[in-house]
Amino acid sequence: MGIEITNKAKIDLPNLAIEVVEELSRLNLKKEGNLKHTKELSELIKKDFTWRSDYSSIFSEAYLSAYSQIISKLPNENSKPYMMDIVKKLDSPSDLEKGELKNLISFCINLSDYAALHKEEVDNLKRPRF
Repeated sequence: MGIEITNKAKIDLPNLAIEVVEELSRLNLKKEGNLKHTKELSELIKKDFTWRSDYSSIFSEAYLSAYSQIISKLPNENSKPYMMDIVKKLDSPSDLEKGELKNLISFCINLSDYAALHKEEVDNLKRPRF
């Protein structure tokens, strides 16, 4: 009996969010396509954003930029309803009105931008200082 080691792939949030933007933009233009990345982002928000402070902070910034509403940067009961609202929209984007779909696209663009900034900040902290 051996030890099983699972290597969970790291999520590249900036690229995932941009893939979602592309899928939602095709949907907005009434073009065919699957929503694989959109569903993946929805699942990630459900599973990780509600307890990870880094993801919650990125979400908060993206939400403020897209919807002009300040929400908690901490993963708590105040931010969770906003996260679940985005999950609901990602789960059924074809049910959204055109204006709301554009807001969701804007949110995902902002999510990608803030996630990339966060990643860059973390990478800078990891660099050796001499």
